[in-house]
Amino acid sequence: MEAQGEPDPAGAQDAAALVALMRELRERSGLTYRRLQERAAERGMALARSTISDVLARDALPRPEVLEAFVVACGAESRLGEWLAARERIAGRQRERAPGTPTGTRRAARLLSCLLYTSCV
Repeated sequence: MEAQGEPDPAGAQDAAALVALMRELRERSGLTYRRLQERAAERGMALARSTISDVLARDALPRPEVLEAFVVACGAESRLGEWLAARERIAGRQRERAPGTPTGTRRAARLLSCLLYTSCV
């Protein structure tokens, strides 16, 4: 649900779209990176200008705590739950598409070792 022309994170289908909405949120706030950092600090959150710059320059999913501090600093605290829900939904999709997990990789390596060297460790 979009409030007063604010970006709607529910529409983001991937990390790139979520970050594009974050850029829009920051632009609509009219705040500099320095001011966002200060506003986050006023609320007891860490949000370095360099982190803001890195997050907004990439199309990767930000960490939940970074997204939280960013949304709050931009003044959209009332919609924080929507932003975090969108992030979790996208993260879940990314996990589903991931080719393997470290645990699965270790199992596969151990099986391959058994097959090649006839010795299971």
